[in-house]
Amino acid sequence: MSSVAPALVRLPVWRARFVMAGLVGAFAVLAGRSLYLQAMHTDFLQEKGEARYSRVLEVPGTRGRVLDRIGQGRLGDAEAGGLQLARQRAQRG
Repeated sequence: MSSVAPALVRLPVWRARFVMAGLVGAFAVLAGRSLYLQAMHTDFLQEKGEARYSRVLEVPGTRGRVLDRIGQGRLGDAEAGGLQLARQRAQRG
């Protein structure tokens, strides 16, 4: 076995500066894009959020079967009508 230490290789200084400039540039682009979307173009993010979490589903309301006391069906399964209440016309009691 030889006791020769491995030689260190020095890389050029411009290489480290080039990599650092690329990283700083990428961060600046990301910061600019986030500033643009969050401060100047907020409706884009609002639309994306609403599209992701807001859904309108039509769910028909059914009343189920109505049975008499011996278990025979009297009324079938049908859609129930809507109910609206006007606050001005409602009486408080």
